[in-house]
Amino acid sequence: MFSSIDTDNGIAFFQIMINPLVQFVWYGGYILVLGTLIALWPSKREKLLM
Repeated sequence: MFSSIDTDNGIAFFQIMINPLVQFVWYGGYILVLGTLIALWPSKREKLLM
């Protein structure tokens, strides 16, 4: 994240924010997509009945 700039010296200051728990939100999204794909996958039982 951009913080400020020193126009006299031409130096820009940046601030880094680390949120370690955000990775669990991404993991939850991956698990949600994986579960959706598994649920939508056609089962062998339905193929045998047809």
